[in-house]
Amino acid sequence: MSHQIADKEPEESERFIVFRFEHALGKGIKSRIKSFGCTWSTLFHGWLCPLSMLDTVHQVIEAAKLHYEEQTVRLPKGMIPQNPRIGNRQTRLEILEEKNHKAYMQLLEDIYRYDSSLRPEDFAQLPSEEGKSEIAVTIERDFYDRWMALQETKGSAEQGRKELAHLQTDLGEKIFDPGAPLLIADALIKEQFLWEEHRTLHYCSDTFWQWDQVKYTELSDGGMRQKIYSFLRDAKQIDNEGFLENFNPTKFKVDQIIDALKAICHQDHHPASGAVWLDGRETPNPHQLIAFKNGLLNVESWLANSSSYLMPHTPLLLNVNSLSFDFDPFAEQPHEWLGFLNSIWAHDLESQQTLQEWMGYFLIQDTRHHKILLIIGPPRSGKGTIGRCLIELLGSFNVIGPTLSSLSGEFGLQPFLNKMLALISDARLNGKGNNSVIIERLLSISG
Repeated sequence: MSHQIADKEPEESERFIVFRFEHALGKGIKSRIKSFGCTWSTLFHGWLCPLSMLDTVHQVIEAAKLHYEEQTVRLPKGMIPQNPRIGNRQTRLEILEEKNHKAYMQLLEDIYRYDSSLRPEDFAQLPSEEGKSEIAVTIERDFYDRWMALQETKGSAEQGRKELAHLQTDLGEKIFDPGAPLLIADALIKEQFLWEEHRTLHYCSDTFWQWDQVKYTELSDGGMRQKIYSFLRDAKQIDNEGFLENFNPTKFKVDQIIDALKAICHQDHHPASGAVWLDGRETPNPHQLIAFKNGLLNVESWLANSSSYLMPHTPLLLNVNSLSFDFDPFAEQPHEWLGFLNSIWAHDLESQQTLQEWMGYFLIQDTRHHKILLIIGPPRSGKGTIGRCLIELLGSFNVIGPTLSSLSGEFGLQPFLNKMLALISDARLNGKGNNSVIIERLLSISG
């Protein structure tokens, strides 16, 4: 049998590692290796491990200081069921059918020795005792009892085959092992967090971030739990007897899945540090990209060649800021805006150009100039109008409006995270409070 298996074509078979342990495994170790896709095989009297998880399983076994031996086997694809409990049920069914076959063959042999003209089927009815010796009656009653027992086990096997076929047919449904949260997390990602084979969920600085087709947005703990509960609402699990039952997600099960998602989706980069390419590329410079609704504007390329400017959105760019409108390279000049600037700085073209230059800096994540802009003027001189225009340009979700006094608090810089603009509308230092802390924090922002 093993020679025939080894001769299978590679594309028609798959490799597994069989682990055999010196002693029975504890429940904790069993749960851990099962979470990596390992299944118990009665055929090999050991644990079958997918080749892709070999290094991870090795680490777990060696950390537990277990004595073991391993063997590489190649099996026809589909021979080992993906769900371990279906595999266990299939093994028990095969054992039952083999036992039933041996019992039938033994009954056939015993009946032939008793009377070669008879067959097991002749004892489907209780034989008549008339004209027979006591020994013959006893023997024939034994044949009848054995035949009836065979029919009972045969019926159980046939029913088991039907149920197993039903389970295998239903594998297209969401059927999970509660003891394998990593596999459930993988299934959730494949259903809800993939775009063109790229994962759209990441875990950075104790927060999940989900791609919304333009940028990444924060996904709260409650939001993640809602998605998991909804995903598992119609899921099934297989009980110890191999029957389907409702998965019934609990807080404990969901907590385990969230921990698995954190491990799978972990990223060291903090979004507040600016945009970054998740695939490690360095160009185009992510700090020179502006996310519009209709694409990513590469500012450097656009300045060099205005006919080539937009890139398609991609989840490979970990970016949390975007603008709420399309980029239009053929847009007309903003006449009302220019008229407003001319009304407040009628003879000061330099001030008009400086403000618009600064508005350009707000759009990108490049802070190398290390400057803070001060707009000084009397009441009703246009400062508030400029502020409102900046909020409309960037979007309220990209702007905060702190006070100088709030910067002196213990968490004064917390609201600045992931924002494009901090607009202090009425900046006053009155000589009271912790002004030195405020100045230090302003300098830490500007650099």
